Amino acid sequence: WCWGFNEVGQLGVGDATDRLTPTQVGVDTDWAIVSAGGYHTCGTRTDDTLWCWGWNRHGQLGVGDTRKRRMPSQVGTDTDWNEVGCSQSTTCARKRNGSLWCWGQQGSGALAMGDVNPRPTPAQVPAFADWSASTVGTFHTCGLRPGGEIWCAGRNTEGQIGGPDLVDTVPSMLRSDPASGWVEVRAGRMFTCARKADDSVWCMGVNRERELGMDPATLDHSATMVRIPLP
Repeated sequence: WCWGFNEVGQLGVGDATDRLTPTQVGVDTDWAIVSAGGYHTCGTRTDDTLWCWGWNRHGQLGVGDTRKRRMPSQVGTDTDWNEVGCSQSTTCARKRNGSLWCWGQQGSGALAMGDVNPRPTPAQVPAFADWSASTVGTFHTCGLRPGGEIWCAGRNTEGQIGGPDLVDTVPSMLRSDPASGWVEVRAGRMFTCARKADDSVWCMGVNRERELGMDPATLDHSATMVRIPLP
């Protein structure tokens, strides 16, 4: 069920009319995972197929063109999708074999393909095929690898991917933190947070609105993970 802004069909209900209350997407009742991006939405079903709808100017629906969809459209024919995440104009999804696939806009290298070219269909992130989790920020992508290693690619202007230099484009995955043992990672607009097995939460990136949980006058950004001071 979806609701809210629907200018480009991102609710998947067949029109472009906003909804103030939850509205069922089609008649299917076998959805497993759903992720909402800036203006598009994707979801997996219990048969491990992948479906996307909404805005598609940058190919973020993964259907091979740039035409928007107002109802769910299947992404290819594969039936082994395990996880999907949407951002502003980027989509990444993980298969059950551990491979990671991304598509859509690539301006800051967020697709981790080693270049800045957009992809209108799913393209496998090179170098590794053993991802245990993935997450998509506005302009960057991160994932977990065996042992709980965090790897990221994309924009690093605020240190959000943990790169040594604050640069706009990092087109290939780099190890974002020397530590291992991370169990969860989430990418935000210009920051990234992760959780350790002891449930401590750590973040890196911008802190102008206290994204890192600290006074901006003391720390306005960090290119390394800092522990969030929780009660």
